[in-house]
Amino acid sequence: KKQYAKGFPFGWTFYFASQEETSEVEHEDLRGLTILPPLNDVHFSSAEEALRHCGYDASEVQSRSNQFYTQIGAKLLVPVSQHPLIGGLFWKEWIRVDGSLACLTGRVTKVVKDMMNGGEEKFTVVYEDQTRGPINKSSRGKLHV
Repeated sequence: KKQYAKGFPFGWTFYFASQEETSEVEHEDLRGLTILPPLNDVHFSSAEEALRHCGYDASEVQSRSNQFYTQIGAKLLVPVSQHPLIGGLFWKEWIRVDGSLACLTGRVTKVVKDMMNGGEEKFTVVYEDQTRGPINKSSRGKLHV
């Protein structure tokens, strides 16, 4: 069933095609997505592609596509498997309120691109117990890592 597409000009609609009608997609939340202009003369499989077709500039495309992806409930985190920081060390130091130095270390285990935020990269870090333990004990339960 076609629905109104938020972020698009009046008359634009979208629907999700059946699994048999779909091709490979970059993100599972977009499988089968079909976006149609008012005259149904062409169809698009991504909001960005359709909004560029409307003539919007890059920042407007980003803003409007975020509205649309929020409407359909898409969580567009695309895994980046060949990132140079995967397996790399993470190191964070800061000075506590009492003036002592605190340190937290770990390794980057996963990287994803957040397509809802212009491809911003987000990192998953697994912290090492040697540095995580003392921080939790000294923070009186206020900081949990």
